[in-house]
Amino acid sequence: MHHQLILHAAILLSSSASTEIQHMNTNPDFEVSAACSESSRCIFDHDDFDFIVTVRNVSNTAIKFPLDFIQHGGPYIVLHDNRRDYSESVPSGMRDEKLLNNVTLLQPGQSASVPGSISAAQLEEWGGSSVDLTANIKISAPLDGTFKFRLIGETTLRIIGKDVEESR
Repeated sequence: MHHQLILHAAILLSSSASTEIQHMNTNPDFEVSAACSESSRCIFDHDDFDFIVTVRNVSNTAIKFPLDFIQHGGPYIVLHDNRRDYSESVPSGMRDEKLLNNVTLLQPGQSASVPGSISAAQLEEWGGSSVDLTANIKISAPLDGTFKFRLIGETTLRIIGKDVEESR
């Protein structure tokens, strides 16, 4: 339990760094992207909003990747309101350090999927049918057998309510 609390504290600290710094620390061995689960457009329709994050090994060598660990806790998500200067973190799952021992060998060019979700209740608070926000999605994990979290990569999804015209 003590290790889980330390691990959770490390996650919170690593996810609170500014985007400018994180962008410079993006791991060059990975490419991270996200897509809405139900369609090509990310439209909130009053149900939990599910999406898939894809992590691809773009290096020339196989990488030991703690996929079970990352899938168990989910991605780190920060919501940014596109109409006003407001952001809020979405709570992520508790990490289980025992899962760090279960690694998946990602070969060059191979991808792994990490499911993500934002609750309908949370998106209702952001405007429901008129919501217009950007979800900044980050994947971080220890990659070298230690408890030191490193940013693997980040991406964004624009989520709009069904009553919003997309202007992008």
